[in-house]
Amino acid sequence: MKKALKKLILAISPILDILAAPLVLAGALFFKVIRRYGIARLNLCRRIFWAVGVMPVTDHYYDPFFRKEELGHPPGRIGTCLESI
Repeated sequence: MKKALKKLILAISPILDILAAPLVLAGALFFKVIRRYGIARLNLCRRIFWAVGVMPVTDHYYDPFFRKEELGHPPGRIGTCLESI
């Protein structure tokens, strides 16, 4: 039974992905607007985010920050050189 259910879920996952894409796009655009405007100004939205357990925090260490001009260059060496020890 478990294998049949897993096969069914795997078979319909591309369909669910296509059906969920418009909702995810709308949510992502709204989330971006909320982050730009500021969650502190929107009391009801802030309460909903707290209730759901999601907060649109900018410049957080879990939120990757990309600079487009640096994406093509490899990062410098970070850390300790173990050859000198």
